[in-house]
Amino acid sequence: MKKLTVVIPVYKGGEYFRECLESFLPHLECFDTIAASINKSPLQETDIATFKEFQKKLPKHITSFYLKQKFSLGARGHAAFIRWQLRKKSLQGFQMIMAHDDVLLENFSAVYRSFQDKLHDNSVINPARSFFDKSFSPEKKIYDYYGARNFPEGLPVDEFVSQDFDRHYITNMSGIICTKQAFDRANSITKYLLFGYRGEYIVLTAPNIITIYSTPEPVIGIRVHPGQQGSVQKNFARKWDEFVYLVHLYHRTTDPVLRQKIRTRSRLFRIWFEPQKCALLLLKKIYRKLVK
Repeated sequence: MKKLTVVIPVYKGGEYFRECLESFLPHLECFDTIAASINKSPLQETDIATFKEFQKKLPKHITSFYLKQKFSLGARGHAAFIRWQLRKKSLQGFQMIMAHDDVLLENFSAVYRSFQDKLHDNSVINPARSFFDKSFSPEKKIYDYYGARNFPEGLPVDEFVSQDFDRHYITNMSGIICTKQAFDRANSITKYLLFGYRGEYIVLTAPNIITIYSTPEPVIGIRVHPGQQGSVQKNFARKWDEFVYLVHLYHRTTDPVLRQKIRTRSRLFRIWFEPQKCALLLLKKIYRKLVK
């Protein structure tokens, strides 16, 4: 089995973090390293104690460690700092990101065991997910999202981007699996984000990724609650992060049809791509207002 390294960014983890860690215990056969990066917060020492208790339950063949952050970092800054710190650990192979408030579902091991052959240097697994309202009891399930399940041979990156523009693929950083090199290449782009919006899409479309796979059934549980990242983004940060994502996509594709779609997605992108034309349009608009 292709063993995984999982990295769990934590901020005010509390009971959600404990529940996340407990969900790994039935699936330890899939992992050789479990790491947590515990952000500065009022709950930092509690979260460290929670992780230490979890370490006592791990078999000896699994490496585990935590990173204690000295500052309270935003989502983007925390992700960048984790990648920088992990370089010292010489971790190789396939890696997975897991948010501290999400969980592995009961079928994770069985599905991963049958799906691991899809992993290679130029692929990424973007698993199907179940979304829950605050807790993971069956009656709290909101919906399942399967992503690229209808493409058993994988979805080419350009096709994924085009379909996302047309109907918006719902995805999440939790559960994404690819090589360390793919995460590092994505980090060279996500460091320009303000908040981290579109960060997971940049990982899925990292420069070396050719094919995106989805699992045939949900294996990750996503907790929907007011404090999660997507609920606290500021409007300008979203617009800037979308611009960074589009610039990345424009440079990675050679498809003229997709490039045309990208050019029409964002006003910031149009200004960047055609500054003289946009300036002329702005002057015309100002002139029309002045002569009224």
